[in-house]
Amino acid sequence: MQDDRWEWKREPLPRLYYDGENYYPEDGHHCIRSARQAQKESIYCDAHPGTLRDAKFYSIGANRYHGLPRSNLDKRSAVEIALTDPEWCQTSDRAIADHWGNGGDRLLAGLSAWTRAM
Repeated sequence: MQDDRWEWKREPLPRLYYDGENYYPEDGHHCIRSARQAQKESIYCDAHPGTLRDAKFYSIGANRYHGLPRSNLDKRSAVEIALTDPEWCQTSDRAIADHWGNGGDRLLAGLSAWTRAM
């Protein structure tokens, strides 16, 4: 390392959204936490223009092709994020499930019915 930046060599890089003032992580939370624990000032990331809402939306689909399998708590959290958003809750369960990468999960249908009845 030539500077104080942590040279993370694994792919994919942590993915961030930047709204002109703040960075919001979509994926790579473990890498970011490790860099902080190593007391690094910065880390190489894949940054895109966007908002906190964008980061939340794309984080729901993160790790569907790599990483640890999602726990039931992870699944529930992803569904609740999608179903409590004013725009996303208007889409179909299938569209949310396709984005989330877990198309046949009964948890989505159960929480969806409960949330939309409120």
